[in-house]
Amino acid sequence: MQSALQLISVGASRQKSISTVRRAVKIAFSYRRSGHS
Repeated sequence: MQSALQLISVGASRQKSISTVRRAVKIAFSYRRSGHS
């Protein structure tokens, strides 16, 4: 989960676009749903 959050923060800082952030959030939620802690 930490690596996923790092990827999210890096992607958000590189491309400060709402769509990218939303996509990252969706990925994070799917990770939590899958059970990857």
